[in-house]
Amino acid sequence: MTILAELGERNVIEEIVKTVGTRVSTGEVLSYPDDAKDLLPKAPRLIVNVDGYGIDRLRLPWRDSSDIGWCAITGSVSDVIAKGGFPDAVLIALGLPPGYPLEELRKLAEGVKDAIDYYAIRLVGGDTNSSSEPWIAVTAIGFTPAKKPPTRKGLRVNDYIVVTGIYGAMGFAAIKGIEEAGRRHWVVERTKRPVAIKELSVVISSNYRWITASMDVSDGLGYTLQTLSIESDARILLTQPPLYEPSLIDECQGSMECVVKTAMSGGEEYGVVLGIRPEGLNNVVKDLEYYNIPFRVVGRVVDGEPGVFYGDKPLEFASWDQFKGWG
Repeated sequence: MTILAELGERNVIEEIVKTVGTRVSTGEVLSYPDDAKDLLPKAPRLIVNVDGYGIDRLRLPWRDSSDIGWCAITGSVSDVIAKGGFPDAVLIALGLPPGYPLEELRKLAEGVKDAIDYYAIRLVGGDTNSSSEPWIAVTAIGFTPAKKPPTRKGLRVNDYIVVTGIYGAMGFAAIKGIEEAGRRHWVVERTKRPVAIKELSVVISSNYRWITASMDVSDGLGYTLQTLSIESDARILLTQPPLYEPSLIDECQGSMECVVKTAMSGGEEYGVVLGIRPEGLNNVVKDLEYYNIPFRVVGRVVDGEPGVFYGDKPLEFASWDQFKGWG
């Protein structure tokens, strides 16, 4: 088994470049092996995100290193999409132990390449480091024509709350445990390589006048709703659950309280929660339907102290914390 200490840093970088590749757009000058990259703007405003992950924290029993590479790219790209950005490029920083197997590095790079191809973006640079624990950090760069990308703080009374995506798989793992989740094919299939919906960039950027707030769902739907509520100083009243995995009905023995709790927990679904002014709801819904994006209008913003309520009950939910774990 070849380990990274036998290769040295330059050869490790060559392995990544050989697998993932680099691409220079027309008019750009800098590329690998330069230490910086020039990008020609494709819209008036840049959207930039950086996300870092402990590689072992991303690992599930049914995820290999290629899946982890996919998930790291998806997590960063999702934040750009949620603000109406069209992802264009990523930079990657890796911290790996000297004894890290070369074969695992290659798998990680293959997953990165799969995600880059899927999201039609490009790797334009990065860095490698020696580390006692393996980690990966991804910077995603996108462009948006929206004059005012939606923040987390814009919810207003009477806004509709729209949730895109399908929920429950990672919530099931959070509540029932990884071992039990691994016995459910639908959980494994949904969580192995979660997908951010690319077409949401078009919907959000073209409807920014009506969208008052937006946030992607990476740490749990309940956490996302709660964060939007607190940041906007607004109360969210849910009148129905989001779209959820059909298998949850059987798992919950028909209890909608269980279905809602499971759908609200978890993370890494990479849907988006949108606050939408009443006068713009039809426009947004029309575009979501045009692109076949799964969504549901789940409630409204109402008068009251911040919080997320289902009927007259405040909701509590599990979410992922990088330091605390599930809780």
